[in-house]
Amino acid sequence: MGSSSKKKRGKQRKAARNQNVANNNTIATTNGSGTGSNWLAETLIVQTIKEHIQRANDDATVGLINFPIPLNMQRNVLPVILDFLKRCEDETFDVVLADARTSKTSSTSEAVGGDLVSPSTWIKVLAVEDWEQMFRLEIVQNIGPLVRCMCNDTERLFFKSNKHWREGIAEFVDLIYKIVRTSCNTDDPEDKKITSALLLQHEGLLSSIVQWGFWKDHRPDIATELDAIHVDMSQYIKDMGRAATIMLIYHYEDEDDGDERLAAIGSTPIISKEVDPSCTTSSCTLSYVAFLIHYTRIEGWGEIDHFGLLRLLMGNGDCVDKEVIKELLNVGLTCTDSIKQAREVTNLSQGMVLEDLAVTSDEVDENNQSSDVRIAFAIRSGLIDMCLGFIERFGEHEHFTSQDDEDSSLLDNIEFIFVYISEVSLHQKAAKAIRSKKFDIERALARLERKNKIEKAKAGITNDMNDDENDCNRLLDMLQSILDVNGSYCCRCNKPLSRTEVKECNGCHCMVYCSRACQREDWSNGHSLTCCKSYTHATVGQYQGRYDSLVTPSGRAAVKVKEIEKNVSMIQLKLFLDHTETILNQATILGIPLCDCVVVFDLRCCPLEVEVQRCTTYFTGEELEGFEGSRSYENITCDYTSSLKCRDSNANKVSMQRFFPHEWLTKG
Repeated sequence: MGSSSKKKRGKQRKAARNQNVANNNTIATTNGSGTGSNWLAETLIVQTIKEHIQRANDDATVGLINFPIPLNMQRNVLPVILDFLKRCEDETFDVVLADARTSKTSSTSEAVGGDLVSPSTWIKVLAVEDWEQMFRLEIVQNIGPLVRCMCNDTERLFFKSNKHWREGIAEFVDLIYKIVRTSCNTDDPEDKKITSALLLQHEGLLSSIVQWGFWKDHRPDIATELDAIHVDMSQYIKDMGRAATIMLIYHYEDEDDGDERLAAIGSTPIISKEVDPSCTTSSCTLSYVAFLIHYTRIEGWGEIDHFGLLRLLMGNGDCVDKEVIKELLNVGLTCTDSIKQAREVTNLSQGMVLEDLAVTSDEVDENNQSSDVRIAFAIRSGLIDMCLGFIERFGEHEHFTSQDDEDSSLLDNIEFIFVYISEVSLHQKAAKAIRSKKFDIERALARLERKNKIEKAKAGITNDMNDDENDCNRLLDMLQSILDVNGSYCCRCNKPLSRTEVKECNGCHCMVYCSRACQREDWSNGHSLTCCKSYTHATVGQYQGRYDSLVTPSGRAAVKVKEIEKNVSMIQLKLFLDHTETILNQATILGIPLCDCVVVFDLRCCPLEVEVQRCTTYFTGEELEGFEGSRSYENITCDYTSSLKCRDSNANKVSMQRFFPHEWLTKG
């Protein structure tokens, strides 16, 4: 009985093939020219072919792939193909074929067809490049079930079969690649919309496109199965996936949410987390951006413009995490052989430490926020070490200060990195990171200074007149300034304090001392007047603490202000004593007594700036009246202004005031 059934099905297939030879020839010759007397005949032919497609006839379906499809044929057969593929999640291929085999048509009720070899043929039909724009749009709108099946790379089921998934995945990748290529390489806004507004809206598709490029090297469970079907199938999918990803990156501007697309691409892990959620190895956790940097470190920059891709993903997409920071700094510390590469790495490093990254180094404005968390992690991972290494290796290079096309110079890049570090150097996380690297940084600075002296001696230079104009020296001065404003010193005697030696005031928790003796002395000499007190105009002449009361911080901003207040308190006396000569010289030029001076330390500048002003210039209105009524004529007033980098605050600075006896400027 089984033998007779097979013979019967064989005869049916043979009859269907004979019929479809003529039909396929008709597809090749009737290329949309059905007009006049031929219209009726062509309509009947199209209807016949459609019925064979509905019956899942293999020869008729394959014929759609091998010959150009006329417009009227596209209109008739596309809904049939899409209807079949919509069943791929819930039904088996055998059930679909059985239904097709017994379906009724207008021309015949004979059970001819149902012999389609593989459902991947339907995907091949969709991937034919003849489809008109309206039908490409229809394809994209109706392949949701197909996308869900083929993008599930853990279960890997298509019509509930692993075999059909393996047979169809390459065709599906080809389909998606062609849609993306057509959409990206056209000026037609409607075609561009097909990918941006419709195709990528299918859940999981964008991350799958990215991950296809890594199956061959990082998914042996898939690659082995695919290559068993066809040699280098995994290589083909890798090439198509990477090419499609690069096109989607470079054409991000084609839609309003382009930055969101970049963020999604750049942060996609190269291996689906669903494969092994417990995996913690580097290959499992690397994002697309981190892998690009990792690949650059292992294989070199190569022909693909990895720098351009990374600049878009890190700059416009803000795709920065710990792995990205570590990988980029590893490139800078170990694999940078030329000044061009150093310039590219430092250019990317600027974006790495910012929160708002859509501006370049020469467009930095006050809306660009340095990230305390990112900078702290980058410093611990070697950001400053990398910059010092570049200064040492390329500082004397003829192109150290020159720009390349529109890119800033290596000098400019390092300078802006130091500026960003300086802006948050008094925030808690960044301050701790700088202190943890302080010894290494100071040692590197000393080594560079010795190198400069040796080189000057070899060149016969005997004076330091041009030192301030030296570009490398300017960078080193910036870094030294960052170290100077970052440390723990007794607020009374200026003794350097280790972590275990710090003794805080129990009241304000801002002033720190080396001993109870210093704490008592400072308490009796003015701190008792202002500890935990609020600033008022009437007491401005004796108030010591934060006085910038234009904005009352709350939430995250309040925490950051408290961090800055404490860190500034620990360096006020040190900065005052370190700049004794500058203060005395400027006061002499002004020709006023020290009690009438206000010393302004602008910690927002790098290196910091020190300026002596007249109290009548610095204070105005009620503040000046309060200062005159409450000040001590034995003290000099100091103002410390630092940056507040916090999205939760309308203020961008923290201002503090402190008084020191005149005699501290001249003793010793």
